[in-house]
Amino acid sequence: MIYLVSKQKSLFETDLYQEISFKDAKEYLWELKRQQFDTETMGLDVYTKPLLCYQLGHKANQFVFDQASYPITLFKDMFESDREFIGHNIGFDLKYL
Repeated sequence: MIYLVSKQKSLFETDLYQEISFKDAKEYLWELKRQQFDTETMGLDVYTKPLLCYQLGHKANQFVFDQASYPITLFKDMFESDREFIGHNIGFDLKYL
């Protein structure tokens, strides 16, 4: 399942994802010792192009966080823990931390 974590108001209903609170999403993710990490940005230059959203999760559940609503800095404790993060282009993604 895909979950959206955002303070933005939804304009329509969809079966493609469900909305979830930040608290519930972080509690779920905190239990995972190995998880996927990905970012979506406005470009390839981490110094001039903003981060739009980021995604954490595993095979069964993915959580997409709206960067404007919930900055990635809210996960500082998780990224500094002993967790293992997996990503397709994680070298680039980690630059946004």
